[in-house]
Amino acid sequence: MGRETRGSGGHGVLLLLEVSTHAASPLEGKLYLANCIDLATREVIGWAMADHHRAELPVAALRMAAGRGGLEDGCIMYTDRGSEHE
Repeated sequence: MGRETRGSGGHGVLLLLEVSTHAASPLEGKLYLANCIDLATREVIGWAMADHHRAELPVAALRMAAGRGGLEDGCIMYTDRGSEHE
């Protein structure tokens, strides 16, 4: 994201949801981390980890962000819509 998004709107208005893959160990397989980031502050406001990449992983990160408060009604969340990268 470029600088033009920083400060646009305010806290809890523009969000980014990103899922990354991490190698835990050869025996344990992969670990998936979902981060919900507030683009105004660039703060991680919600996260979740799991050994799977199913829909409940990013939903859990979003629920944590919502549970912490501060999300505006009608906030906008950007996701990469399932693109895979390691």
